[in-house]
Amino acid sequence: MKNTFEHIVQTSDIKYKHAKGMRDVFGKEFHQFHEIFLFIGGEAFFTTEQKTIQLKPYTLIVIPENTFHRFHVHGDEVDYERYVFNFYNTREMNSLIFKNMTCVSVIESLPDNIISDFTSLDDNKYSLSEKKILAPAKLLSVLVELGHLNPSEEYISSKFSTITQKCLNYINQNLCSSLTVADISSNLNYSRSSIMHAFKTDIHMPLYKYIIEKKLIYAHKDIISGLSPTEACSKYGFSDYSCFYRHYKKRFGISPSVKFLKW
Repeated sequence: MKNTFEHIVQTSDIKYKHAKGMRDVFGKEFHQFHEIFLFIGGEAFFTTEQKTIQLKPYTLIVIPENTFHRFHVHGDEVDYERYVFNFYNTREMNSLIFKNMTCVSVIESLPDNIISDFTSLDDNKYSLSEKKILAPAKLLSVLVELGHLNPSEEYISSKFSTITQKCLNYINQNLCSSLTVADISSNLNYSRSSIMHAFKTDIHMPLYKYIIEKKLIYAHKDIISGLSPTEACSKYGFSDYSCFYRHYKKRFGISPSVKFLKW
């Protein structure tokens, strides 16, 4: 599409991106890396497990690993522009990550130096090899500055319905059970159609998909930490290993037994 682009700088632990358009927006509701997202422009909304927020230009969004989130665009998709740092825990950054990546937060009124840390890394005066060297330094600078900023009050937000809030609480408390839509309906005393409609309206994704995605991201994390694939399958309530294998491979592009591939 005209006027869209995606500029990427990637190392083993960090991926930096400046993008405009919709090329990679969908299907990223959970991921196993941290994200710091600088929204530049477009009519876009950001959904967490608490509410939906309309974004204004030059808003910073902090998203810890394995945390549900979703960006959705209501205006012209071509105008959707952002800078993004995706990164994993590393020995050099762990103390700053543990301090500043504790919960989803939205930060407005950014100092110029944070904006510069994002924008200068995409300067054409640097070669790709130079940008790979600069990326960790720029990310470290952003993480340091995060400790001196305060999350802002959302100026336009929409809290979820009571049904959706109860669904989310029930899922979080019972992630290691089978967790079918029928189970949730029976335990919360709402009809299946009411639950599915409310959840899709508020979260912008089907309830069943949300459950599977959340189970998979936590199973993936446990497998990386040393749990066997069969143990992870059992822990998160999948009906059988073939079902778990199929969902896992579709989600991560590798089988549960394959060594972890970061990007």
